[in-house]
Amino acid sequence: MVFFIRNSPRPLGRTDLVKLIHLFEYEHTQMVGHQYSGVQFVRERFGPYSSAVVRELDGLVRCSVLAVQCYTVGDGGRAHEYRVADPMLASTYGLPEWEAAFAGALIRDVGQLHLRQLKGVAYSTPPMRRLVNREAVLRCRLHRRRLDMSTTKSPKKFTKEQIAEAKRRLDTAPDRGSDELHAAELLRTYKEYEDLRRRASAWLPRK
Repeated sequence: MVFFIRNSPRPLGRTDLVKLIHLFEYEHTQMVGHQYSGVQFVRERFGPYSSAVVRELDGLVRCSVLAVQCYTVGDGGRAHEYRVADPMLASTYGLPEWEAAFAGALIRDVGQLHLRQLKGVAYSTPPMRRLVNREAVLRCRLHRRRLDMSTTKSPKKFTKEQIAEAKRRLDTAPDRGSDELHAAELLRTYKEYEDLRRRASAWLPRK
């Protein structure tokens, strides 16, 4: 988390960090066969979520490694923006060389995206797509369902008619998050970023 905050080209909020770490852990699993930290992610209203990431952020603030600015957003909710509070202390929270190179490649790929776009990339990972596709079949949200970070199988390809029908069912389903991405956008975003791992791998030094 500290690495992303220190190296991001823009300020990062809580949701940004959760999505970035989800991407980092997923791609790390695909490359070396396991997660870096082992943190668990579940499917929540706005995509991949980890309470452990939020707790760690709170702990880093309490230890004065990070500082957080809280403010009210348009719908009355609360948003958080993090920055390094103590550069010397933060420098002790580095990543090993290989993981730092990979995290840097990830920042170069998605660091400039605004939050909605970053959510789209997080939604496009196979663990999330697998759940989203199942939700379209079941016509319900699978909130709190754990994401399997080892998922690699390409999801079933849907026709335009099937996507439109899935979108119609999700639009009428209860507990629909207003900021969620529909199936068509998921497919578009997935295709746009499907070469992320290939390009990141090319940037990494050999072990």
